[in-house]
Amino acid sequence: MSRLMSSLALLACAISIFGLCSVLGEQKAVTNVEVPYENVKIGPYEEVFFPALNLNGIYQVTFSSPDGKKGTGIVVISGGAVNGGDPAYTYQGSISSAGSELKTSIEVVRYNPGEPIFGPLDNFQLELDGEIQEGGKAFTASGYVKSQPALRIKLVGTWVRALIMPQFVYCNN
Repeated sequence: MSRLMSSLALLACAISIFGLCSVLGEQKAVTNVEVPYENVKIGPYEEVFFPALNLNGIYQVTFSSPDGKKGTGIVVISGGAVNGGDPAYTYQGSISSAGSELKTSIEVVRYNPGEPIFGPLDNFQLELDGEIQEGGKAFTASGYVKSQPALRIKLVGTWVRALIMPQFVYCNN
């Protein structure tokens, strides 16, 4: 339900921005438009924080397997999307939350040789469940490789930075 409300609020924001552009009648920079989220303005590099997910930002992730192999990477979480990587793999997927619980499905794709924690797997899907901590400044999760559930992983995400928005939203009529 919160995801639906979040989507509807974002749609209302987009309609109000483009409605304003129609009133202007020509290409203009629209800045500092108030939107229905906490701590969000469309204007010169404002911090973005969507309370429905409570995780948007850049995070360092450390992960480990039961046999003691470890790794680190970085992920960007924005509006329910996850993008990131490490020296050998890219990570892309989706994340959702309900209260302090999170659920994510991540596609992991090798782009470079390296020492992976799961051996020679080049492409795989991770299914993870976890918990948001410190008001969104950290999270923990554990899960498995979807095609090989015996391959388990634990990870910890630690807040690095807030996301920023582009300087302007431009409208063309």
